[in-house]
Formats: sequence, C-alpha cells, structure tokens
Amino acid sequence: MERGLRVVRAEPSQVSELADVAARTFPLACPPELTKADMAAFIEENLTPSAFRRYLAEPENVVLLARDAVGDPLAYTLGIPGRGDDDDAAALITAERPMYLSKVY
Repeated sequence: MERGLRVVRAEPSQVSELADVAARTFPLACPPELTKADMAAFIEENLTPSAFRRYLAEPENVVLLARDAVGDPLAYTLGIPGRGDDDDAAALITAERPMYLSKVY
C-alpha cells in the first residue's frame, strides 16, 4: 500500500464525509462521564452535514480534511476566527487576527 497523507481545505461537496468522520471520532475524545445521549445530542447539533455546510459557508472559517493514500477521510479540523469562548485564555492572546482551533479529530 502506498503511504501518504493529504490535507486539503474542505469543500461543500465533502460535508457528508466530514460529518461521518466527526460522528465517529467525537466520542473518542469525550470525558468518561459524558453520557451517550449527551454525545449524540452534541453530534446532532454540531457535527451533521448541515452543520458542516454552515461552517463552510463562513468564508473566514478554515475546515481542513485529511485523507489517506487511498483517499479515505481520516481526520478534520475546524478553525474559527477569534479568541474562542474561554475569557481567561482569550485575555492572553495578543495576535491581531487570532484563529480559534475549535475541532481537531
């Protein structure tokens, strides 16, 4: 098998692939006290094809999709302009145009 990894900026035609990777990987990163119902609710609200359409519709957002050598999706990231939701962390950021790394899966 050929080795390789390609990381590309995601396109609207890839929202189903993004949602699939997101739904499969999100539970792996959750704390053990989070219930399956809570995970499912988060996925339904934030990691569906519709949600990825919204993320991609914002021109300043950066959604990257990683594929293996065969072309299968492996991982994704979502960067959103700004300092994020943590006020303490945001206060430490001095960049003029920061990017909040919202999701890495």
